Amino acid sequence: MAKYKVTRVNPEEYKQKILALWEKNLPTTKKERFDWLNSNPSGPAIWFLAFHNKTNEIAGCISILPRIMSLNGKTIRAGILGDFMVDIKHRVFGPNILLPKTCLMHQRELGFDLIYTIPNNDSKKIIQRAGFKYMGQLFYMVRPIRFEKYSNILGIRFIAPIINHLLRFLTLDFSTFIGKTIFQEEIRIDDSFNALWVYIKNRQTGLIGNHSSEFLKWHFFQNSIGNYRILTNRRKTDGRLCGYIIFAVTNNGLEIFDIICLQMSLAKGLINKVVEIAQREKCKAIYCTVSEKSPILNILRILFFFDSKFPMEIYTNAQNNFFSETFIFFAADRNI
Repeated sequence: MAKYKVTRVNPEEYKQKILALWEKNLPTTKKERFDWLNSNPSGPAIWFLAFHNKTNEIAGCISILPRIMSLNGKTIRAGILGDFMVDIKHRVFGPNILLPKTCLMHQRELGFDLIYTIPNNDSKKIIQRAGFKYMGQLFYMVRPIRFEKYSNILGIRFIAPIINHLLRFLTLDFSTFIGKTIFQEEIRIDDSFNALWVYIKNRQTGLIGNHSSEFLKWHFFQNSIGNYRILTNRRKTDGRLCGYIIFAVTNNGLEIFDIICLQMSLAKGLINKVVEIAQREKCKAIYCTVSEKSPILNILRILFFFDSKFPMEIYTNAQNNFFSETFIFFAADRNI
């Protein structure tokens, strides 16, 4: 007889017990994240808990966060698997595999077209044994701004100013956008973000996450985890939104979380403006997570971003290889 049973629960009824698991296993997680997950405009997080059959003690938990996506212009419903925790008392012969496997068993009744996850090294084998397959690699790209702060190589501080100025010159933007558009930081998301998303969605080939105004407001500006900022590019003539970058500055580093624009040449201009912000605010480096198939990856390489070699992989249960071959992924496609 199985020692554990996994049950879908009402998260509000078990909120304090889930928070207790976080505090014990993920102590850096803010408790405000729980309410944020459950206020998702695509639907609240779906929670499963593992109970010990004899003691009814909670042995672990897992969640699925709904994520609306577009596949060649067609709307699909994905789920992001996360918050996978098994209490230390139950990790040996516990519900490790049972938790993610139960989520896959309930996929159809929950209305998901696919479920994906980004496991850490400790849970990767468990995810594979539960039925998830490798979908693709993620690249955590890094662009040093101040080499004297970023590198420990002996003597680098003497030549770092030269390297910093050389990189700044080599990435100057001489595109046709200069003079015709305005780059500026904005403090709110208006209807023009929806208009841009609809335009891109109807022309995008492949799999891309929803970027509606409603999603952006929730994911970034109702999120207590980071102090997010948004840099836009608009036409001077009519104020039409052409593209934007969402980023945050923390711990002397600047991290890019999302990039959406009409043309890849504009992406270069937006990233260069973010480089200027990072230089002005004395950041040591810029970081950006992208998928292998994202066209932004080549732009980042041109602008002297390099692969940090930080291991990140996406796993999914989707049988269609087209998902993995075309997924344009950003940090906005995570459940954090």
